Amino acid sequence: MERAAIYARLSRDPEGDKAAIARQVRDCRAYAQARGWTVAQEFKDRDVSAFRDVKRERYEAMLEAIRAGEIDGVIVWKLDRLVRSPREFERCWKVCEDAGATLASVNDPVDTSSELGMVVTRMLVGFARMESVNISTRTKSAQEERARAGRHHGGGQRPYGLRRVDGEDGTTLEVVPEEAEHIREAVERVLAGASMRGLAADWHDRGILSPNGRPWSQTTIRSMLLSPRLAGKRIHRGEVVGEGQIPAIVDPAKHAELVALLTDPARYTGRRGQHYLLAGSIRCVCGAPMLTHALRSGYRRYRCVKGPTGGCGKTYVKAEMIEDYTTEIVLAALPSIAARPEKEAPPADLDQLARDEKNLERCALDYYTSKITRAEFFAARRALEERIKAARARLATRRGARVVDATVAERWPALPFDERRIVIEAVLEAVVVRPVSVRGRRAFEPERVSFVWRA
Repeated sequence: MERAAIYARLSRDPEGDKAAIARQVRDCRAYAQARGWTVAQEFKDRDVSAFRDVKRERYEAMLEAIRAGEIDGVIVWKLDRLVRSPREFERCWKVCEDAGATLASVNDPVDTSSELGMVVTRMLVGFARMESVNISTRTKSAQEERARAGRHHGGGQRPYGLRRVDGEDGTTLEVVPEEAEHIREAVERVLAGASMRGLAADWHDRGILSPNGRPWSQTTIRSMLLSPRLAGKRIHRGEVVGEGQIPAIVDPAKHAELVALLTDPARYTGRRGQHYLLAGSIRCVCGAPMLTHALRSGYRRYRCVKGPTGGCGKTYVKAEMIEDYTTEIVLAALPSIAARPEKEAPPADLDQLARDEKNLERCALDYYTSKITRAEFFAARRALEERIKAARARLATRRGARVVDATVAERWPALPFDERRIVIEAVLEAVVVRPVSVRGRRAFEPERVSFVWRA
């Protein structure tokens, strides 16, 4: 070959080990030199599989160079570095055949110049695919064995709050104290009424980053807090399959309560009235919810709209005035509200939830170990998940008691906007507004407002 190209590939390279690629290139260059071939280009794919339908950028660039007539052939260290499936080999060989290019392998008897050589080459590709299938099967079996033992899978991005430790028995996890403290603080704040948006903003201001070095978002914080891993539970293929060597960062009972709160269907997670303290809590005396409305002059107000909401269209009030008045009333009432005995979750709910979650884990294990059929697994899972969902909804009702304590009034000036609104919603079922007594009157009339307090 007057102009040969070298193609090298490494399937997994989590540590960025360039030596394996360098060895392939070195041997290929020695092979070309012994035959008097000139190496014109090198193409290297690192941390890319050739088994699945994964796009390999440098491999595709090599094929393009063959089509363009820039190279006369390709040298590989071993044929399975180039392709691992018959279908991909036929695609690659079609490009080479059309361009009159040849293939050569340092460690395989590859000779594409004869029919017999092509038969041997295709057989080698078939064996490479079979080996890939065997490796995949062994890997899946090992992963399931680790999952059943409650051990970490040892790969992927490390979970926040934990770090990998390599030992004699493989990879285990240990707690990162500073990150674990951030997680526990976040759990307490959410149980006390904090929003994901508020948490994300606070962590951004404090420079708390995710394991990949990026700022946290509402979605990533929520996903992290919902992970059973925080309670020391092992997840495999989306299912909790056991407990074992993963250390718990959060008490399992507290984590169950957190999950109940965050997955409660009644919990609002949208962007409702971000600048209106009473959005969602204020309604007209006619029974219709009052909607937020910003005037061109800059004034914010709430108004009852006649139309699909069923409103009378007669009531409106300046937002700042009624928000200040409501805040004054609520802060004055907080000491007596905070003195009420806390409503504990019924022990039966906590016990039943723990039992159902444990049974769901056992059910998943039985399915993965073929002790039960697929139909039996899904039937059992459906019944258990319905009971778990109902128990979590009942546990979520504790939210109001957690939000209000004796220090809320003192902390009010420093509370984020989202948490102020949560306090209002925790103590007030509704703020009811009547129309003005005299049309055109601008002064705020406290007698127009009445409050419906939560029991």
